[in-house]
Amino acid sequence: CLAELDAVALEVRRVLKPGGHAVFVEPIRDAWELRAVRRLIPFKQADVSPTERPLRMNELKRFASHFRSERVKLFTLPTTRLIHRLSARNPKWSLHRSYARDARLLARYPFLRRYAVTHVLQVWK
Repeated sequence: CLAELDAVALEVRRVLKPGGHAVFVEPIRDAWELRAVRRLIPFKQADVSPTERPLRMNELKRFASHFRSERVKLFTLPTTRLIHRLSARNPKWSLHRSYARDARLLARYPFLRRYAVTHVLQVWK
């Protein structure tokens, strides 16, 4: 609910010292293809409420609008976790290489940014 998102942003802003900053890691699902696939997979985590869902970029921007400034960095293409799970020999190595590959792809091909599933938002009061 947008009213709840606004209320959270105002509370974060209230508790920050002047010039202080906060960092949030948010799953973002803006691509319609990712939302369609997600509906087909019945997996539910035990610690996620039935009403919880990934934010969309317009909601993240609305949250950030309550602050003096913000910065967003994109991470993780959808293939990263799949590659990590399929690589049983050295999972830490494969995850590190997958993140590095994602960073190169996101920097080189801007059209892939809509598929980045992890956004790190930093806001300043």
